[in-house]
Amino acid sequence: MKQFIKDLILSYRIKRAIRLAEELSRFSKRRYLVLMVAGIPKVYSKQELKKMITQRKFRKGTTIQDLEKKAILITG
Repeated sequence: MKQFIKDLILSYRIKRAIRLAEELSRFSKRRYLVLMVAGIPKVYSKQELKKMITQRKFRKGTTIQDLEKKAILITG
């Protein structure tokens, strides 16, 4: 029962993040990715991720293609 509730909460958070990414993409005409960060779905623009890669926020050798493979959703 406990795991069922956790799964419901996670699915709600994922749906909310996807909705936010699509809405932001529609208005700003940018690409957004929904990534799982510490078990929570977060929305990042592709430009933000490129900046974070250059600032070494990720492990050395991480590329934007690696992040796109791990993304739940990539807006168009």
